Amino acid sequence: MPRRRRSKYTAEGEAALAEIEAYQRSWVVIPMVEHFEEEGLVVLKAPKFQNRVGKGMVNLMRKDQEFNLYLDEFGSRAWHLYDGRRTVGQIADQMAEGTDDEPNLALARLVMHLRSLKSGGLVRVVTLEKSAKNVK
Repeated sequence: MPRRRRSKYTAEGEAALAEIEAYQRSWVVIPMVEHFEEEGLVVLKAPKFQNRVGKGMVNLMRKDQEFNLYLDEFGSRAWHLYDGRRTVGQIADQMAEGTDDEPNLALARLVMHLRSLKSGGLVRVVTLEKSAKNVK
């Protein structure tokens, strides 16, 4: 039976993944919308449109500018931790403590959650260095 060769890129790939994870752990999340709680879960007041044309059409039709976005348990717990001071790594560690998840799994889930919120303009994600400059 032939012996499998080890890839010379394995160590480089693992180093690259560790670097990406370290970069993601240094992000800081800043909430951009208001929220309220309903039955213990967070409900975000999300804007229907981000551009002026969409906002103008909503005004013209005399409709609400916002809609309610209901978060699940994970999202609600995470939303309460977004304060513009904690890093994503610290939030992932706290999220992992409350469940049986590993910190890496909680980080991956949190990053996916943040990407969806960021695409809707509900949060702003900056690096720790940029958030420190804005605080001063």
